[in-house]
Amino acid sequence: MAVETERFRHASLFDDCVKPVMFSEAAAVHDELLRQNEKDCGPAVRNAIRVGRSFSAIDYLKALERRHEARREILKMLEKHHGFVCPTTPTTALKISEAEEAGFEQYMKLTAYTLLFNLAGLPAVSIPAGLDSNGLPVGVQIAGRLFDESRVLRLAHQAMQRF
Repeated sequence: MAVETERFRHASLFDDCVKPVMFSEAAAVHDELLRQNEKDCGPAVRNAIRVGRSFSAIDYLKALERRHEARREILKMLEKHHGFVCPTTPTTALKISEAEEAGFEQYMKLTAYTLLFNLAGLPAVSIPAGLDSNGLPVGVQIAGRLFDESRVLRLAHQAMQRF
């Protein structure tokens, strides 16, 4: 199996649509739950819903357009590749105490690489790929073509045999 490096040129398009699309949708789905049981929701969830409430329908629709443009580029790249392998997060894992204190912006930074495939609607899996110098886990994400979950899982299985 050949591996090539590919640069996704429109990653910033996904950055532009993460909050309007994902958080507006989260607010639409979970708004009533938050209103009834705010104390039962963690701070990251509360913040995401509050951010989602702040977008207008125009913001949401423009963000959907940007998402479709970026998604088209990813799908075009997948015409010549079986999938993508990339880090799961931009940093290694946080210590539990750091994760509990992590705010909304830290959450956004940690999920930046997984959000790309979530927004594109592509199957993806994260697998452990070893430990960093502090003994904290490092993850690798494998994403594939639409409706090709079985290949993504096979690639993940093969990769895990090597780690």
